[in-house]
Amino acid sequence: MLRPALYTACLVVGVLSSDALAQTAPQVLDGRQVQKPWSQLVGRRVAAEGLAWGAVEKGLGPYLVLPHGRVHVANFDSLQAGAEGKLVRMTGVLRVKRAPRAAPGAAGFDREFDYYSIDAEQWRIVDRVELPGLMEAPADPVAVPLRRGMQSRER
Repeated sequence: MLRPALYTACLVVGVLSSDALAQTAPQVLDGRQVQKPWSQLVGRRVAAEGLAWGAVEKGLGPYLVLPHGRVHVANFDSLQAGAEGKLVRMTGVLRVKRAPRAAPGAAGFDREFDYYSIDAEQWRIVDRVELPGLMEAPADPVAVPLRRGMQSRER
């Protein structure tokens, strides 16, 4: 059985903290891959590929497991969409959200914290990873292969 401190630590993986700000998203520049901190992508349209998970977990809701952490997803129910446990490519705007502290004696988080979340716009199930984690989505949708054939999010 997990001790409360360890359990809390497991739940907040991928949240913003002094060391988590070092989370980076692989980027390609002049044909070579470079790292860009997720904090520089907040408010921008991003693309990510990862394992859809967390639809039935208590906590912050569904998220994508990425090579460099995890990012939560708003406007997307991976269980209802049939994507839970599958590799998903998603586009949307990256946001920083605040998780509230639980009331004394109530179940939940023992402190407030910030975490990354994508406001999902489009998604699809994919067979293999083509994107190196979370990266800024190009502005021209015609020139972006990952957008072709993507489904709009299901409601």
